[in-house]
Amino acid sequence: MSGRTDLTGQRELGWVAGQGEPFGSAHCTQQLRLIPGGPVVTKPELLICWRTSPVKSVYTVAVSLDGHPSREISVAAIDEAWDELR
Repeated sequence: MSGRTDLTGQRELGWVAGQGEPFGSAHCTQQLRLIPGGPVVTKPELLICWRTSPVKSVYTVAVSLDGHPSREISVAAIDEAWDELR
């Protein structure tokens, strides 16, 4: 997902619990709050990575049933989409 606005807290980025961990040009996490006000849970099969600014945002939601979604692939996709949002 990408947009020419700050998507922090919106859509799937609203699931992010905390700041995530830096990875390349983005942040990634598997620590999520899927229900507003609910508990923070770790989802090993789900990975959200994002990069935001006041004028554009890109994020990915990766699912891997074996519990190892790729940060490398997610951040590469973010970098590509980020560059396209000129």
